Amino acid sequence: MTHEPWLKSRLHYGHDLIHSAAEGARWAGDHALATEPVGAVLAWSARASLPWAAVGASVGLLYGARKHESIRNQVLFGVVGGIIGFGTNVALSTRPLTSEIVHGAVRNMNAVRDAHWLARHPIDYA
Repeated sequence: MTHEPWLKSRLHYGHDLIHSAAEGARWAGDHALATEPVGAVLAWSARASLPWAAVGASVGLLYGARKHESIRNQVLFGVVGGIIGFGTNVALSTRPLTSEIVHGAVRNMNAVRDAHWLARHPIDYA
């Protein structure tokens, strides 16, 4: 007995899920960014995140100094703290956009999952 038909159907279903998620995310992103381009949103978010990067870098430097690390490790802690502070604030400030994109992708994936389930489990009303 071969598993080739089962594998092909699963790969086709996975392809359909990924394609629908990408399409839903693209549509939701276009819909959410109808008023301003993504570059403007990210530029605003990056500028707003600079103070938080400075706070993160300061905390990292203080942590390294408190542990009596070498200068190289203290600078490394500062850089890592700055990256964490910057990334966290970018993620939080673009949360509405990210949420819209994720919801669009999930909505399309659920439609494909429902169609797949209905194809495998037909409902007879008569």
